[in-house]
Order: sequence, then structure tokens, then C-alpha cells
Amino acid sequence: MKTKTILAALMVASFAFGAGASSITIDSVVQRWPWNNKVDITYTIEGGQDLKLKSYARIIFTATIDGTPYMIDGRSIGADASDGQHTATWIPPTSLRVKSLDCTMTAQLLSAEIPSGNDYMIIDLETGEVTYEGRYADATGATDLTPSTNRYNTATYKSDKMVLKRIPRWADHATLPNADKLSGLTGYFVGNNDWANNKPVKYWDTKHDYYIGVFECTYAQYVKLGLAGDKGYTDANLKALGLVSDTTLVPAVKCKWNDLRGTSVPTDAITPNATGGFFQRLNSKTMTFSNITGFDLPTEIMHEIAQRAGKDAHYYWGEIDNYVVKSTTNNTMPLEVGSKLPNFWGLYDMAGNAAELIRDDTSQSNLHDATDPFVPAYNSSSDYAYKRYTCFRGGSSNNSTVQDFSSAKRGSGTQGAYRDSAYTYVGFRVSIVMD
Repeated sequence: MKTKTILAALMVASFAFGAGASSITIDSVVQRWPWNNKVDITYTIEGGQDLKLKSYARIIFTATIDGTPYMIDGRSIGADASDGQHTATWIPPTSLRVKSLDCTMTAQLLSAEIPSGNDYMIIDLETGEVTYEGRYADATGATDLTPSTNRYNTATYKSDKMVLKRIPRWADHATLPNADKLSGLTGYFVGNNDWANNKPVKYWDTKHDYYIGVFECTYAQYVKLGLAGDKGYTDANLKALGLVSDTTLVPAVKCKWNDLRGTSVPTDAITPNATGGFFQRLNSKTMTFSNITGFDLPTEIMHEIAQRAGKDAHYYWGEIDNYVVKSTTNNTMPLEVGSKLPNFWGLYDMAGNAAELIRDDTSQSNLHDATDPFVPAYNSSSDYAYKRYTCFRGGSSNNSTVQDFSSAKRGSGTQGAYRDSAYTYVGFRVSIVMD
């Protein structure tokens, strides 16, 4: 196979990690042009594992092309952080795929360590400050499963701030509330994309912590970042129905792929941009203030693990009417996020209210065929590259049967060449993989 080397500079990065110094060296960067536009990054790591934490470093690559930096989260391309030489393959953004690249590639290792008391991550959407809190930080000692006293179920955490909950790597799953629900399992349970085939397919012994939003992103949070949001209803409609007191705290819906991630594809990491889409702006804020980036849509497996909260049944509740937001209309039910009971891990509206856009396309027929729960499914063939079948999870008021709210059920739609269509009943939830 003919290859073209596009490396303009090598980078060696070192830092104190664990017991000793660690380093990453870029050995080569090769584009497989003209057969395809994939880029193979070969690199060498020394001291990439923190023996105390039993965790590997996080790798961040930065490709500078024509003066524009493109941040590549190593997890999104399956980059191995163990000692030795490895090769990971990056698929550049769509706009760069039809030409040879003049690229400078650098890399850095980030510590996998997360602050103690890290059950929840709090993002200040005004400043970009990221802080952490433990499970029982409030004075009343309210637990995750007490919705009337849950310390985050307030307007503040649905408008000016955003709260995410940690789903620990499998080795630490006992730190979750109701950890006994996972007793005897060998990993987090995932089904098979279909209500009728909700039998155990794979138990994911996850290697990374990740955080996922306690609530669906609200209209207030969406416009807080300077974007024009949509509630699915007008304020007059909402108030006339008498269903919400604050119409800004309903889920933000009609969100296009471009509105959230720019013109990227699932395997592209988010490039921070203060004037870009939602995730580009969010990452720009948190990177500037807190040196944290990587916020994105969850993968399909990440979402299902969080939705199930350790349950291997079709649903994570008892009676559906006690949990799921439903409506007879074909629009998002206009309820404030967090109005119904949470699941066993304290996550609200994981089924119902708005369906939730997922980072993957629908090319992965069976989730047990996936190789990494944190790498989204993506088919770059001409058919998928044009149609970009969009994956939804969680069901919405647009669904009419109880089966549509199954933890294993996938919804989908065709959103066009650049995912530039929107659905009235589809919103999203924020996530980040941490180590």
C-alpha cells in the first residue's frame, strides 16, 4: 500500500505521573492517501501507568493543519496508553479528507487521577469552572434516590450550572449507590439494541471512569452558551397546559448534529471553539478556566449502562407511569427535567421526556460486536457518510408503547448529509470520559 508521510515535527512530552517520569514520543504520522484518508499515528510511551491508581494516562494528540489545531482525544481513536510502541488511526474531519495533509502532530499525557470526593462534577456554565462534590456533601445527608430533597434538583443546576454523575470503571463499581444491584455480575450489563432481545449480551468490564448528566440539557443551559435553543413548544403553549412553572427548564430539543458537534463525524474529537456548536463552546469554556476538555455526547453503550443503573430487566423501574414522562402529542412532553423519579443511580429522565441523541451512528447492529464502550460506532462508507443514520436512546413522548422505553431500545432517524435535520422530540445529555 502506498503511504504518504505527513509528519512535520516530532514531539516528546514528559510529566510526573505515578512513581516516576512519563513520556510520549511521536514516531511517525502517515496518511493512507489516495486509497482512503485515514491517518496512522505511531507513538512510544514510557511510564504510562500509574501503579498506585492502577490506571493508564490519558493521551491527547493535537494535529495542526494549515494553522488550525485539531485536538484528538486518544480514547476516541482507541489509542493504547500502556508502555511501548503503538499505532492509532485518526480519521480527520470531513473537510480535510479530499486532499493530502500538511500536518504537525504533537502529543501529551495527562494524569488519570481525579480529585477525591468526585461523585459529582459541577460545571459553571458562565465561567467554565469545574468542581467536584462527594455523594453526601449536603447538610441533610439526602441520598441520590430521594428526589424531593436531592440537592441538585434545583433551578440552579438546570440553568447556570450543569451537574454530571460519575459512573466508575468496573473495578470501583461498589462506590455506586445500590451497588448490591450489581452483585455477582462481571461488568456493566448491555443488551442488544432491541426491546425483544434484551437478554444479557455483554458485560462491560470498563477501564475508565466517565461522567454523565444528571439531567437532560435544558433550554436554559443551551442558551447560556449563546446558542438559540428550542423547547418544542412556545411559552404560551407551556403555560396554557399548566405543566411547568419555569419554561426554560424543559429539555432543549430540535438539536441538530451540527448544532452540537459541528460538521464532525462520530469518531472526531471535539475541537474547542468559543463560537462553534454546543460542545465546542462548552469545551472552550472549561479548557480556558479549568484545563479540562472532552465533553461530548455519550456513546450508545455509555448511555445504556447509565440508564440501566445495574438492572438487567427490560426497564429500570417498577410501574412505568411512576417514572416515564408521556404525552398524547407528538412533541416533547413539556415537563421540567427532574420532575419524575430518578433511576437507581440518581439520573433523571433516562427514559421519556426527550429522546436523547447518541454519538454513534447505527452501523453497529449488535452492541456485543463493539470493541470499546467509549469509542462510537461509525461507518464511513459512502452510504453512511451521506445518510448519517442518527441514533437515539431513552424514548420520548413521541413513542406510544411501553416497549419504546426499554433500556435496550434504539431509536433512529436519517438526518441528511450533515445531520442538518432536527426532531421536535429529541434532546441530549452531556458526558465525559475521564481516564
